[in-house]
Amino acid sequence: MAARSQPDTALDRLTPRERDVLSLMAEGLGNIAISERLFVTEGAVHKNIRSIFARLGLAPTDQVDRRVSAVLRYLEDTQRQA
Repeated sequence: MAARSQPDTALDRLTPRERDVLSLMAEGLGNIAISERLFVTEGAVHKNIRSIFARLGLAPTDQVDRRVSAVLRYLEDTQRQA
């Protein structure tokens, strides 16, 4: 079977670390708790979250919480794969 040239979804573009961070966000953890769980700095978590938002095309807006939107996409993708 030929290798895929493009990801199936925006979530497929996330790095393994970004997926770890997003998974912990979906558990309801804040940045400090995520940093403690992954043994990284809070700044590294913040950087990963900014990258997640960018890769998912979630621009800042007053009407939508990007963190919630990212988690919802993650949960939808997880359910689709189950």
